[in-house]
Amino acid sequence: MLSIISICVVFVMACSDLAEVTTVMPMCEVVDEKNDDFVEGTIKGLKDFAEGRYTVFESDDELEAHLMSL
Repeated sequence: MLSIISICVVFVMACSDLAEVTTVMPMCEVVDEKNDDFVEGTIKGLKDFAEGRYTVFESDDELEAHLMSL
């Protein structure tokens, strides 16, 4: 996000007549299902944790074995 803002600032600064610049970045709403799934999964995980549904792994190998089984 910071790089997009930096590019926009450079673009605006490079324009000789700022009155001609009406929009630096088009205003559009992008809905990405993957982002929604990520947010929903995070919320579900936090609710599970708050309700005590979590697993404590004794070692890195045990965690790795669990993740590989998914």
